[in-house]
This record gives sequence, C-alpha cells and structure tokens, in this order.
Amino acid sequence: MSVKQRSVALCVVLTIVTCGLYGLYWMYCLHQDVCTLSETKSSAGMAIVLMLLTCGIYMFFWMYQQGKIIEQRRHGSQAIVYLILSIFGLSLVSLAIMQSDVNQLA
Repeated sequence: MSVKQRSVALCVVLTIVTCGLYGLYWMYCLHQDVCTLSETKSSAGMAIVLMLLTCGIYMFFWMYQQGKIIEQRRHGSQAIVYLILSIFGLSLVSLAIMQSDVNQLA
C-alpha cells in the first residue's frame, strides 16, 4: 500500500466548508499514511474515536505522536510544532503542515 499525496489547500478548504467533518476523514487518512511510512500498525479509527470521546484532548497526544514518527523519517522537531499549534487552537494548520511533510516523504 502506498501513501497518497493530497492537496493541502483542498483539504483545508474542504475541512472549513464541511465544518470540520472532512477534518476527521483527513486525520484518518494521515494516520494511515504515517503508519504506512513508518511500517507500524495502529488503528486510525480508534484514534478518531478516542479524540471524539475525550472532546478533542486526545488530539494533542495524537499530534505529538504523529510528529515523533515523522521526525524519525525526516530530521526536525515536528512533534513540538504540531503540539504547540494544536494547543493554541491551530489544529488545522498542524494538519496542513503534517500533510505537507507526508507528501514530501511519499
């Protein structure tokens, strides 16, 4: 299974237009892509469920965790950037940067 490159701008617009519903799908796809790149097995569906059950708190952990995995493939401090942006309410920006990083690794 290969990683599909997605348009960052289109994903952001679709997330805004659908009031965040597309953002959940986007997170699911990003989780799958990062797992494919790192050759690990983790349930993207469970991550989404945990995020919904914790009213978004799990998303901070998820952003940091995904950033750590991307750091292994690409040098930099992505995990901290994703986490700080999410804490300040800029999760959409974190997802956009994460998608850009995944596109570069694909």
